[in-house]
Amino acid sequence: MHMHWCFAMINSRLAHVFFDIGKDGKKHIFAHSYIKASELRTRREREMMKNDIKKTRLSYRNKKYRRLDA
Repeated sequence: MHMHWCFAMINSRLAHVFFDIGKDGKKHIFAHSYIKASELRTRREREMMKNDIKKTRLSYRNKKYRRLDA
């Protein structure tokens, strides 16, 4: 398995989300890291962030991730 990552909004905060894609095609999130938008240096990173956060909004509580409707 390969590790993948994307930007997401978790509990209304910008974050990197790290996940694996299983053999069944489902994504398994195993970690996240909160970041500041000012840490994004390049135009490409900022564009990726804008596209990803439109698609990925999550809630993290009690060691579990839950997808929220965007």
